[in-house]
Amino acid sequence: MKRSLSFVLIFALLLTLAACAPASSSEEPATSSPAESSAEPASAAPSSEASAAPAPAPSSGASAAPAPAPSSGASAAPAPAPSSGASAAPAPAPSSGASAGSAAESSAAPVVSSETEASSEASAASEGIGEVMLLPNNGANEVSCMGIDRLMVLVPRVGVEPGEATLTVFDAKDESEFCSIDLDDGGAVEFLDWTEANDGAFGADEGTALLINLGAPLEADHNYYIQAEEGWLTIPEESVSAKAVTGKNTWTVRVGDFGIEFDSDENEVAAGETISIPCTLGAADQLEIKASPKKSVTIEEDKLSQDGDAVIRFDERGNITVSFEFKDGKGGVISRVDQVFRCR
Repeated sequence: MKRSLSFVLIFALLLTLAACAPASSSEEPATSSPAESSAEPASAAPSSEASAAPAPAPSSGASAAPAPAPSSGASAAPAPAPSSGASAAPAPAPSSGASAGSAAESSAAPVVSSETEASSEASAASEGIGEVMLLPNNGANEVSCMGIDRLMVLVPRVGVEPGEATLTVFDAKDESEFCSIDLDDGGAVEFLDWTEANDGAFGADEGTALLINLGAPLEADHNYYIQAEEGWLTIPEESVSAKAVTGKNTWTVRVGDFGIEFDSDENEVAAGETISIPCTLGAADQLEIKASPKKSVTIEEDKLSQDGDAVIRFDERGNITVSFEFKDGKGGVISRVDQVFRCR
């Protein structure tokens, strides 16, 4: 009987021990849950928001795992400890790769710009003395001022001087030489006032205007072209010069068989003075003469239908423009000559 009671007590003790074992293991998750909950904000926080705050304590399972590399927006503060599930995840590379690409593109932009500026500077340097205008204009056909004995040169640069070179005028009809001018000869080249000579041909406020005296007027009904040696114009202070004028088409002009015979030295007149300008109609049917200001002059005959003289009296002081319009049978203007007179 006693032996049976002993077995019952032993069996009851074993049941009690068995019942106590699960209870102790169930308490372990309860003690570890605070640690896991404190780690959850660390894993949820984005890397770009890393600050100077100290990192939360890692869970026991993640202490040996390396911290992921921060993105380009991360500061120097220590990165928050990852959760155990993120310890093996590699650091994201896209943001750092994108910033590297942007840096490469932005650093390339100045290179393109500097190459463009360099080519622009080289182009400007290759132009030498710059733009030169020769009057009458290149390619002018049927120039109707039959007394042309000078060529005007306009350069929108200061300090321009004739070089030690030769300018030659050829008659294209038979390739004969009309005249040859040594440009360093002071008697062949005259300097003019830029403002008066320019007359709106260039928008520049300053420049150089020169007259090249040919020695004789170009003949009517002839084509002419010029050639000039390298350095025919120069700016000594800048060590630059004009390129050579070559070929038969670089500068050409044709003098029409109609026009006026006018000496440019006669453009200075006095109030009350009367002048006569010989006019040739040639292929033109009529000539009309006008003045601006209109009442500044008195024209004896303002319309001519045959060769004759234009007789003009100057009534007012100032700069007066007299226009000669050569017209065809229907009244269309085929050529026009404007002469500016300075009446004192």
